[in-house]
Amino acid sequence: MVSRPPLPALVSSLLLVLLSPPAHSQPAAAPHSRTSEPPAELPLPQAFRQRIQDRAAIDAYQNRHHRVAPGVIPTPIRRFIPRVQADRYVQVVRPDVPPHIASARQQQTRGQRPSPAFIAPILDRTDNLDTPDSFPSPTSAQASATEWVHRYLASDGILPTLVHAVRLLGPATLTSNPATALDQLRMAGLPVDLLDHFDPPASPANTPASLALVTQIADQLTKGSDPATLARQLARTPFAFQPTHTSFQAAPETGEHPVGLLRMQAGGGWSDGVVPGDAIHAIAQMVNAFPDARFLVSVPAEVAEPFESLARTTWRLRRDTQLILCVDATHPGAWAQDNAKAGALLDSSGNPATLASLAPRYASQGEGHSLFEPGASYAMDGLAAAGHPVLQSPLLFQGGNFLVVHDPCSGDRLLVAGEGEILRNTALGLTPAQVREAFRIEFGVDRCLTLPSVSYHLDFDVSFRAHADDLVALVNDIPAAVRIILGLGIDALQRHGTLSPADAVIAHAERRQGHDLPLLDCLTAAVDRTRKAGQPFSASLSRHFVTSTTDDAAANLQAFLLALDLLEAEQDAPSARTTTHSDRPPYLAALRRMIAAHRSQLEDLHDLGCRIVPIPSLPDLHRGINYLNGIHHADGFAMPAFGGFYTPLDRAAQEAIESAFGAEVPVTPILTAACQRQHGGVHCLAAAYPRMDSRPDLIAPSDTRPSRVAP
Repeated sequence: MVSRPPLPALVSSLLLVLLSPPAHSQPAAAPHSRTSEPPAELPLPQAFRQRIQDRAAIDAYQNRHHRVAPGVIPTPIRRFIPRVQADRYVQVVRPDVPPHIASARQQQTRGQRPSPAFIAPILDRTDNLDTPDSFPSPTSAQASATEWVHRYLASDGILPTLVHAVRLLGPATLTSNPATALDQLRMAGLPVDLLDHFDPPASPANTPASLALVTQIADQLTKGSDPATLARQLARTPFAFQPTHTSFQAAPETGEHPVGLLRMQAGGGWSDGVVPGDAIHAIAQMVNAFPDARFLVSVPAEVAEPFESLARTTWRLRRDTQLILCVDATHPGAWAQDNAKAGALLDSSGNPATLASLAPRYASQGEGHSLFEPGASYAMDGLAAAGHPVLQSPLLFQGGNFLVVHDPCSGDRLLVAGEGEILRNTALGLTPAQVREAFRIEFGVDRCLTLPSVSYHLDFDVSFRAHADDLVALVNDIPAAVRIILGLGIDALQRHGTLSPADAVIAHAERRQGHDLPLLDCLTAAVDRTRKAGQPFSASLSRHFVTSTTDDAAANLQAFLLALDLLEAEQDAPSARTTTHSDRPPYLAALRRMIAAHRSQLEDLHDLGCRIVPIPSLPDLHRGINYLNGIHHADGFAMPAFGGFYTPLDRAAQEAIESAFGAEVPVTPILTAACQRQHGGVHCLAAAYPRMDSRPDLIAPSDTRPSRVAP
């Protein structure tokens, strides 16, 4: 390797911007936790609420008791192979956003919880300066209506809530000025745009359903109708969702297509060099792994020039406009999967004609609520400036919690949704049945199925591939991953001197033979001897969990500690460590519920008719290691990998995947350890679009879209 020419601007700029926390991470007060107690007014099923609380409890316990003193961290990559490449290989585009709007966007902060009426002001809404907190209530009537919407929209539904909002705002006031009626309701927090997806009886021709509903309700209330009775009657109004674009079809993620385009975001990964396994490093690896694909990469404006220089002079580019950089005034974060779903627009014959993206109502993070991610939403304007069609849906979703599946047995196209995406839209006043039907129509699939998630997003729990006549579901094999991690940890403890060679031999034998309680007692006692009560584990211990310059010593030790805890949670009898801390029993109980939810999820996948293939891999835990969060394509599988100390676990996962599919599905490891420590992997980082000349029959749905859902 030779050093490339110095790029001082790259260092200075990227240090300033790319070290900001990515979208999947949290403020320092609660590091790396994406879970919190959901707001009381959002009615969540108890099991879902418990999973949110359990993830928060697991993170909190590990933050307290798995602390490791600062030690070895990954060595930044500072040496590159310089390349001389044609300028035309890279194209840079900038959206034409007026300066005052760009300035307003830059001043917005992440993590605000918007009004249900809020729609991100992007694309053709760019001139709208709405922000999550720009919904004032200047009058007492508006304040009362706002409070009613806030309290009852999710539980009662949008139409019953509309009745009471009209009542509180004053029917006569609304009918006297119909042009402003919808604006007043929107300012009260009602998502009035969704009213146009209902089919009210006796609606005047050429009158939007939203205005017809408001007029009818105001007339009935003025005539003395009882609001509660009217609300019950309106709740029976048929739901007739209209797709944002009638020809949009979400791209299947089950491996039938070669990849034609990868959309990614430069959301982090520079610290005095390229951080191994973080976003920038992952993008470079994907460019090498997919030489025939084009890349559409969103980049913050502050680092656009140095990032372009890095790509032009060090990446292996091969043809014209292989890399298009979309320069954004705000920081888009790293997670391209969440802020828009990949797909295509079909021509009149039903064949894919143009690649396109479907963006949500606004980009968000969170489970019990949907917190606005402004940069992730505003990145859509950069894509549009590059000539990439972007559609903005009225629905809320996080793309990593959806998997678009082609079932080779039935021929159906399925949208498998984590239940959080259904609940996210019941907060807008739709019923679960209406949400599923809306997603079915919007994504152009035959059916929308709900699968309860174990992880924050479904793409850490299951990875589907259509293989021969089977729909194969790769799933986490927690016990297998735990035993491999513990085996590597035994060797590290022996190197540290914590375990004698004789004890290490015994521990390995107990691990192989499944003697879990003696193994737990041996390893936990050895680990506990290395630190004083209340103190972090030492850097001298974590140093023995390092075999490569890509390793993070503390994170590797913490993965080992998690494996110990998971093994203990599997046991019926307590180990000697159970009562070490007063908060340990509830922590183990949370892990046990997670394991039980994983087993229940496997039953759901079996009922779906999947051939289930276990992979040594863990669910999405901050200190876990996951191999399912990858991208299937016709030429193989891009698998997230940890590298370094855990390379043997990488190999075990790779071998399990290749064994399931044979030599025709080679696995390409993509180092993403730093991303995984921020709750992301390959699938989170990249949205994959099919090559346009490949198997159009797998894009087109088998039935027509329009449908009505009776209440």
